[in-house]
Amino acid sequence: MSVSKESVSLWIALNRVQKTIYTDIEGAFKAERFPPLSWYDILWELENAPDGLRQFELEQRVLFQQANLSRVIQSLAKAQLVESKPALKDKRGKTLFITSKGKDLRAQMWQTYERMLEEKLDTKINKEGATQLAAALKALV
Repeated sequence: MSVSKESVSLWIALNRVQKTIYTDIEGAFKAERFPPLSWYDILWELENAPDGLRQFELEQRVLFQQANLSRVIQSLAKAQLVESKPALKDKRGKTLFITSKGKDLRAQMWQTYERMLEEKLDTKINKEGATQLAAALKALV
């Protein structure tokens, strides 16, 4: 059994699109002196988790692979963007929360992120096409 040429072509296209858009967003963040997209990803997940997240939960939710998640979290804490508190169920563990400073930064970064998504996606594919493509991609996970 061998993989179809169409599947190989799809795999290559998915990776090229992801890499291109990620790189372009990173460049826009850098130009505006924002931290990297990985920081935004973490701040977004924590802002959408009012009860906080344990590190392993955060790792499962982030969109972008975090090879050094502990180090990134330490940097976010040092910048006072996140804080950790003792976990309710396991006092030895820590639960991570976004701070108000982290929420402010994430909101500022969103303006650039949203503009880039509009430029890279909305201007190139209509809503119907985006809906169909999203549905097809969801079938892969």
